[in-house]
Amino acid sequence: MNTTQTKALLLVAALLAAFILMFEFRDSGADPAAAEIPRLFRNLRPADVTAVEFTRTNLSLRAARSNGMWSLSAPIRYPAHAIPIEGLLDVCARIKPQALIPAAQVKSAAEFGLATPQAVFKFRAGGTTHELRVGNRSPVGNQVYVQAGGDTGVAALDAALLEILPRSPDDWRDRRLLSLGPGAFDRLRLRSGTRDLVFERDATNGLWRITSPPPAKRADTPLVTQLLRDLQEWAVQAFVTDDPKADLEPFGLATPQAELAFSRGTNDVLGVQFGLGPTNAPDLLFARRLAHTNIVLVPRPLLDKLRAPYWEWCDAHMVDSLAPTSFDTLEVTGPDGFLAQRQTNHSWRILSPTNLAADTEAIESLLARLASLEAISLAKEVVTDFKVFGLDPPQRRVALLRSTTNAAGTPANALVAAVDFGLNEMEGAARTDRVFARRHDENFVYTVRMQDLERTPLELWKVRDRQVWDFTTAQVARLEVTFQGRERKLQRVSAQQWKADGEALDPNISAAIEETAHRLGTLRVDSWFARGTQQLIARGFAAKAYKVNVILLVNGQERLQSLAFGPMTPKGPLAAVTLDGQPVLFIFPTTLYAGFIQRYLVVPE
Repeated sequence: MNTTQTKALLLVAALLAAFILMFEFRDSGADPAAAEIPRLFRNLRPADVTAVEFTRTNLSLRAARSNGMWSLSAPIRYPAHAIPIEGLLDVCARIKPQALIPAAQVKSAAEFGLATPQAVFKFRAGGTTHELRVGNRSPVGNQVYVQAGGDTGVAALDAALLEILPRSPDDWRDRRLLSLGPGAFDRLRLRSGTRDLVFERDATNGLWRITSPPPAKRADTPLVTQLLRDLQEWAVQAFVTDDPKADLEPFGLATPQAELAFSRGTNDVLGVQFGLGPTNAPDLLFARRLAHTNIVLVPRPLLDKLRAPYWEWCDAHMVDSLAPTSFDTLEVTGPDGFLAQRQTNHSWRILSPTNLAADTEAIESLLARLASLEAISLAKEVVTDFKVFGLDPPQRRVALLRSTTNAAGTPANALVAAVDFGLNEMEGAARTDRVFARRHDENFVYTVRMQDLERTPLELWKVRDRQVWDFTTAQVARLEVTFQGRERKLQRVSAQQWKADGEALDPNISAAIEETAHRLGTLRVDSWFARGTQQLIARGFAAKAYKVNVILLVNGQERLQSLAFGPMTPKGPLAAVTLDGQPVLFIFPTTLYAGFIQRYLVVPE
């Protein structure tokens, strides 16, 4: 809700801009005679002005600038709003009269309303005081008569000038409830009823922490930073009273509903108390800035935001933001765990439990998901037994390590960050989709979403290289195809020459089978789908499934590579190969399947 005063302030800012633009537009198109009229204050530089004074009937304002900040000294001491003051100074510096009546033609200042001006604006710059006296409107009403101090001539300006002159002290007041520089405080405290919420900024890393309620927790620094920006823009909607002896009870400030305090170290910087709101404006509330004791009206939503549960202000990330160079090793313990290390070419390699190339894209996806993993709740702050959460030992652990050398000169891995995952949280006898988790550097127990873990490749089979096979066509001795219990053997005689069950094949068919064998030798999948014998059964792989066995001849020894096909999916046919003793399922490339496998590796009825 905007009050009349707030709307008036916005109107003044708009009028200032419009008045300056209007003046410059008219000046650029003025005739030569008008162009000879000098500016009223030719040598004025607004930046040099250190003090201003404005008087009109029943109103007297004084303000001074120090260290770039304006402050009112009369009729009250209060921070001043720079825009209307500097805007008026800017107008004075730019303005050129539309008409000029020489002193010789001015019979009486009274006929222009300048004997007793309706307003006088004084400003001091470089030891000199300048003065602008404002008189009556012209007979037509579109101009206003003015005089510059020391000049007995009369100038006519656009009457829009009258709209940007202050009408009350509030027009020049700073309407920010809080006016603090970025380094003015390092502690923010909100007290509301029994609640005591305290944010403190670490002097070393600049991060915010929640120190109350205890124990201390990481705060969401970007969120707190945005909160501080919002607080700086918390605008006063109306100035209610400046009487330091005002009765606070009607405003709900005798016993404040809430209090906001800023401090630096042990020194208090600024405090604001909040009371009730007007009965006819539920979205506003009364506030009292203790440095000035005046009572104002401000919007309620920002205080309501501050009163949110403290967990909403906590940093929910399970891993701090890390530079890629801060670690080079990834260790996942638990079912089908692995140890992987970043190589000098930025690829990743599995070092344990077997040594093989890793799917760098999958590893990077794991790291990205780990970096973005956020807790959804703080399950317990003070924990005496992690076993009940399945965290001692954990069901699974993901650790980021940095290769180093210990004091004895032996290679070692230094822990950079780690997250432990435990059991699912229970609701009565029901198992939820929330999993207990713990950071390596904290003793809190959080919960994370099960689906976030399921989307993260935390098993070896999910991060191994997606290259299924790697052999040359020359290494292929034969292909054995099985379909619904029927078999067919395709034997490679030589390059581009194949036999089917002992009979030579057409050269074109032989060339196609040769190409099929070549493509199988470089088979690569988009992603792994599932793993385990139970998955074969669940996914519809029949005992007499469509199978292709590739028999290789390597160093005089036969070696079997087996491929089984299952049902079709929207993305292509399911297929399975055996890796490390376990069947692993994947989506077979559709082009290879439709263009070669189904056409040339078939079993006639």
